[in-house]
Amino acid sequence: KANGICTISEGFIVVSQKQTVDEFSSFKLRENGLRFKDNIDDGGATTVNVGKLIGTGSITRDGGGSAIGNLTVETEGIDLSGDGATNSIAFGWGSTVAMASSSSNTFDISKSGSVLDADFVKVDWNKPVTYGGDLAVNLLSGSDALAAGDSFQLFQKNASASFLGSFNNVYLPELSDPGLIWSTAGLSISGAVSVVVADTNAPSAPTGLTAISNVYTVALNWNDNPEPTVTGYKIYRS
Repeated sequence: KANGICTISEGFIVVSQKQTVDEFSSFKLRENGLRFKDNIDDGGATTVNVGKLIGTGSITRDGGGSAIGNLTVETEGIDLSGDGATNSIAFGWGSTVAMASSSSNTFDISKSGSVLDADFVKVDWNKPVTYGGDLAVNLLSGSDALAAGDSFQLFQKNASASFLGSFNNVYLPELSDPGLIWSTAGLSISGAVSVVVADTNAPSAPTGLTAISNVYTVALNWNDNPEPTVTGYKIYRS
């Protein structure tokens, strides 16, 4: 059983059974990684809980072959802060990531002239990235002031995959120019947060609204707004 923080400085740790890790098992990666035994998901879709994932490294299924893996690593948080906005965690073949609803996820960004750097999480195959919990983004001390058009990709996925879920709260650096605001609309499209010019005009009304009723529920769907500053919708009933 792995409890507390385990630092992987060389090689890999291979998890052979689901029960050996849980939300109290945190791993600090130093250019190395965490592997899950090849047969851990032979019984079908499998979710493995781990605590914090920290630093830079890889998460993958151990072994090879052409079998399609069903392993989702649900973390209590991804902490990439520190080390100058250069940390990244790659979820390789046979594994993907879902951030737990209770998770706290922290990323660093920086700007030097026209160079924009950001910590990021990457899923290398055709499985989705699932958001959850809180997301905090820190601008490193000494960075240049952010400007309209600056964009930081925090999450990357395969072109055939998608971004699912949403964060409970998103905390972004304060902008020095009052005419600028953050847009998080790109999180569900490209995995990025961007600085945009503040739009003082009200957004257009949503279009294409449909409602499908069931015994106890009503499912609503509508077209996404075109305005990049729209970050969400509130639904009221009476």
